[in-house]
Amino acid sequence: MSYMNPLHPPVRSSQVSQYSSLGGASGHTTFLSPTRRRMPQQPYKPNSKWDQAMGQNTRLHAAIQFDHIGYNGQGVQMRELAARSISALGSIIQGANDPVLAHTGRERVMFRIVWPGYEHVEWFDQIELNFQGRPINRAQLGAFISQNFARFVE
Repeated sequence: MSYMNPLHPPVRSSQVSQYSSLGGASGHTTFLSPTRRRMPQQPYKPNSKWDQAMGQNTRLHAAIQFDHIGYNGQGVQMRELAARSISALGSIIQGANDPVLAHTGRERVMFRIVWPGYEHVEWFDQIELNFQGRPINRAQLGAFISQNFARFVE
């Protein structure tokens, strides 16, 4: 038995969204663009026993997502992160002003790029977690990451 709503026409099956609020919990993202791929990341492990023994607390934290507003799990292209100002990123990135690393209690963290096939290339930089007396936010972190990836591929 179907119900006819007198306020609007019936909804066809082609108009029903396949979105699930549980999609993020599955760990698998389906991109809207067929050319997008997620680069699998492995936790960094120092090469020497000295580095392992003397390294600071190496707790892993949840991944930091960079998504356009309203497009969860789709990511933001590096070229957009590199080309736009921090304030412009604030208008397109979901949670752009969130202090994403404030919970770590650290002043700085090491940012490393370990690219598959180029593991022998040591690329790292420090991220200062406070910018002008405030915790770094998602937009600032995205800009920092895009700048470092540009330097890495130069």
